Amino acid sequence: RRILPTILAIEEIMMMMNHLMMTTMMMMLRRMRRIKRRRRSTSSD
Repeated sequence: RRILPTILAIEEIMMMMNHLMMTTMMMMLRRMRRIKRRRRSTSSD
């Protein structure tokens, strides 16, 4: 009986971790794109 709730908790934690990883990756990609755009704008100017 104790094993089932622990597995469910682990699954929930894994889902949360995956969500955080996806959000962090998206933020990093957005920052990289912004930096690239800034570099291109500065180089063009």
